[in-house]
Amino acid sequence: LLASPYRRTLETAAIIAERLDLPILVEPLVRERFAFSCDIGTPASELRRLWPRLDFGDLPEIWWGGLIESDGSLAARCDAFRRKLAAEPGGPPTAVVSHWGFLLAFTGRRFDNGSLLVVERQRILEDGDRAE
Repeated sequence: LLASPYRRTLETAAIIAERLDLPILVEPLVRERFAFSCDIGTPASELRRLWPRLDFGDLPEIWWGGLIESDGSLAARCDAFRRKLAAEPGGPPTAVVSHWGFLLAFTGRRFDNGSLLVVERQRILEDGDRAE
């Protein structure tokens, strides 16, 4: 179960993880696109205090950026996440708790809050960020 380091996704992931008995892996690549005040994250030191059992790795203290993220930067993050998935082509099914802006860029689809989309890993790797 991968989750963005925003508190709202970590809280959602915690509910899912408890129900399905899964570990949570913090994945900064699936964070929201920084564009609005609601996209200001929580400092890494505070996240570590709130979720002491999670591994935040080398997450910088201020990890969400401070400027509106460009289309190019977001596309590069989507590509980096796709490459990470490609590194384990036969890997287990992976649930990702992420955000509207990232998921729009990654899949080409708009989502309602709390939506679920099932996409086969191989399809993401073959079709790029426009899963149908």
